[in-house]
Amino acid sequence: MKKKSLSSDPIFQTLVGAITAMIARITQLQVAGSYQQALQEINNELEELVGMKTDQLMGLSDGFIIELLTVNEFLDVQRLWYLAELIKAEGDIKTTQGKKAAGLERHLRALNFLIEVAFASGENSQMIDNQIHTLFNELGQAIPEETLFNLYDYFDKSGSYKKAVEGLDLMLQVTHNNPDIISEKKTYLLHLLEIPEPDLIRGGLNLTEIHRNLRNLKQ
Repeated sequence: MKKKSLSSDPIFQTLVGAITAMIARITQLQVAGSYQQALQEINNELEELVGMKTDQLMGLSDGFIIELLTVNEFLDVQRLWYLAELIKAEGDIKTTQGKKAAGLERHLRALNFLIEVAFASGENSQMIDNQIHTLFNELGQAIPEETLFNLYDYFDKSGSYKKAVEGLDLMLQVTHNNPDIISEKKTYLLHLLEIPEPDLIRGGLNLTEIHRNLRNLKQ
């Protein structure tokens, strides 16, 4: 799949504005307790975006949706990003309503799509990065192993080294200390020792923490 730049697309800033306005509008309805109206707003946006309502989308696999939004090997990252934000917004509402399973399902799918957008665009959008970090922090051990590995890869490539290590730690928890993950963590920590400390500090780590992590692996 070919990469499509976000910032080089003339509609990028318009998209950022549209997403920001959409989130603000839905959040306002949610705060007011107008959940059904907020959900209807999301469904209207989804129908305009991909011609389907949320319930229809949730019945499709992530791979199928990505394929649906791919034309001539180019993933339409703008539409996928908007889709991810809409699904996340619905997940927020479901969670607020006490429908935790439905909220979790939507948040996990939104996270997968946001990671896909980040990888497909090859760029570091602060807005997308913030959403990925927020969902990672909120979902924790509920994140499946495959998504955790993608997060680990994303955090490493974006220079968020502390989050990359946290991703590996979560993988160790969900896999009950799989030896392959232990080996991966050791290899990664040794790799981090080769990175200049100012870059490590920007990524949330320092040499003392890395050496402590290595000692803990030996125990």
